[in-house]
Amino acid sequence: MAWFDENPDFLQEEENSLVNEGYQYKIDEAARSEGRLVIKVSYPIGDKKHDLICIYPASYPSFAPIVFGATFPQGRHLDPYSHRLCLFENEQSVWNSHSDNLAKTLKEQIPLILRSHSSPDDASDIEGNVGYQVTGQIPYENNSVIFVEDWALPEGISFGEMTLKLRKGCNAETAISGYVESLQVGNEIITTPDSQLSSIFESKLKCKWVKLNSPPASMNNEDVLREAICVLPSLKNPNFQKNGIDIVGLVFPEESIYKEIIFNWIFVIRRKLPKSKTKPKNINYVSQTIRSDRYTKENMQRRIPRLSPIVNKNILVVGAGALGSNIIWQLARSGVTSFTVIDFDIVQVGNLPRWLLGFWAVGRSKVEAISLFLAQNFPGIECKPINLRIGSDQIIFVDNKKIDAHAFLKNIVKESDLVIDSAAELNVSAYLSNLCEEVAIPYVWATATQGGWGGIIGRVIPNVTEGGWMDFSYHNANGDISLPAAEEGSNIQPVGCFHPTFTGTGFDLDQVSLMATRLSVASLCNGQIEGYPDFDWDVGVLSLWDEQAKKPIAPHWETSKLVKYYGNRNEKFSSSLDK
Repeated sequence: MAWFDENPDFLQEEENSLVNEGYQYKIDEAARSEGRLVIKVSYPIGDKKHDLICIYPASYPSFAPIVFGATFPQGRHLDPYSHRLCLFENEQSVWNSHSDNLAKTLKEQIPLILRSHSSPDDASDIEGNVGYQVTGQIPYENNSVIFVEDWALPEGISFGEMTLKLRKGCNAETAISGYVESLQVGNEIITTPDSQLSSIFESKLKCKWVKLNSPPASMNNEDVLREAICVLPSLKNPNFQKNGIDIVGLVFPEESIYKEIIFNWIFVIRRKLPKSKTKPKNINYVSQTIRSDRYTKENMQRRIPRLSPIVNKNILVVGAGALGSNIIWQLARSGVTSFTVIDFDIVQVGNLPRWLLGFWAVGRSKVEAISLFLAQNFPGIECKPINLRIGSDQIIFVDNKKIDAHAFLKNIVKESDLVIDSAAELNVSAYLSNLCEEVAIPYVWATATQGGWGGIIGRVIPNVTEGGWMDFSYHNANGDISLPAAEEGSNIQPVGCFHPTFTGTGFDLDQVSLMATRLSVASLCNGQIEGYPDFDWDVGVLSLWDEQAKKPIAPHWETSKLVKYYGNRNEKFSSSLDK
C-alpha cells in the first residue's frame, strides 16, 4: 500500500501546506491509481507561471520529492537533459524527514536557485562550491569505460583520428574496456607515454574523435552522434572493425570543480547488428554511450593528498601471510608504487578466511599471487616477488651470478625505503632489524597473538628512535611493555599445512594490519608538513579480547616510546625471549 493511502492524513498535510503557501497544484490521478504520487505545481516567476512536476518517492518522507521544470530558467542547478532541479547540495543529508515537505522546499530553495541562475557570478555564498558535471547526468552503458589523459587540445582543431587499446576479446557482444593510446591533433600525434595501462590492454582500434564547443544538447545516443556528424560528416557511416564495433570520441568543456572548466570525454559505440530481413536497410547498428575516466596518479591522489610523499617509495615486506598480505594491499591503494615481497609459503584453502585473496590463489606461491593481484588491480605498480625462506642456505642467481641469501637480502634492504616485517618469527625479526640498523633503513614489525586476540606493532627509525628491536624484546620480556591479550591452547595444524598455526578471525587480525599500515605511512612521510602526520609513539600493544571474560572488546591500544634497555642481558633472560 502506498504511503498516502496508508496515511491519508499525511497527504492532507502536504496539500494544506501547498495551499497555505499560495501554490496552485493538481494531483496526477493516473499516477495515483498506480500507487505513485505526482503533483503538478504552478510556480510564478515574474509574470509567467512554470509547471513544476513533483514526484514523491515511495519512501517519502524519508527522502525528498524530485522536482522537474521543463520551462524553468536555465542554469547550473537544472539538469539540461531531464530538467530536474538540484534543490540541495546533498539531499540525503540536508532533507529533514520530520519537518520538511514540498511546499517548504519550494518556498526556501527555488528563490536561491533563481538567484544563482540570474547572477551566477554573485552566487558563491549560496552554492556548495560543487562543480556541475554534465557527464554525471548521462546514462552510460553498464560495465564499460575508456581511460583518457588530461590532454591540452589547441583551438581551431575540432576532429582527428585516435587509436584505442582495448582489453583482449572486446567485441560487439561484450562490455568495452580500454584507453586512448594516441590522438591525431592537426599534424601532431599526441601519445600516452609509458602508460601504466599498456600491459592490460592489447587490441588496437582505429577510430575518430571530435571536439564540441559545449556539452551535448541531448542524452540520446543518436542525437549525440548527430552533433558529432555536424563537425565531421564522414562519421555518418560507421567504420566497423573486425570485432564489429566503431567508437567515436567526443570531447567538450565542462566544470571539473566549482567554476573551473576542463575538457572531458565521452565515447559513443556503434555495434554492428547481424543481417536481418525485418530491419530497415539503413539501420545496421545499435549505439550506447561509454563513460571516460582518468587512471593517473594525480586523479587518485586527490582523495588522499596527505599520502603524496609515499608515492615513489620502495617497500620491502617480509612475510605475506594474514598480516603482510593486507598491509601490502593497504599500501598499494594508498599510492605506493614499488614493492619487494618475500615469503616461502603457498596459498592453501585454510588461508582463505584471513588472507587477502580468494580461491583463485590457492596452490600459487603467496608472493606470485600478490604480484599478479597488484598487476591486475593497480596497473603501474612494480612488485618483485621473491620465494625465499630467510635463514636458509639458498643460493640466489642475480644476472647469472651466484650470490648467497645473506648478501642478496642485504642488497634488497639497502634499496628499500622501509622494511616491514610481518613474518612473526623471532629469529627473522632479530636478523632483519640488525640488517636495517646496519644500512640505516627504517624498520617496522607487526605480530599477532594466538586466537587473534591482540598484537604488537613497532618501529625503529635510524637516528630518531632511541631504542632498537632488541631493546623492545628485552623490555617486553621484562614486563616493561604490557603483553597483548592471547588465547591459550588455540594452536592447530590444518590438513596439508607443514607447520602449526593458531585460530583467529581475519577481521580481528586486520586491526593489526591497519595500524601497522598507518605507522608505516607516518614513518615514510617522516614529518613532512603536507604528509600524513607522525605518531608520538613507537610501540603499540593491541588487545581485542578480555582474557578473563573471554569476550571481544573494542580495540584497545597501549602505546609507548621505544627506549634503550639498560638491564642485565644474561643468558637466562635472553632465553626467555624464545617463549
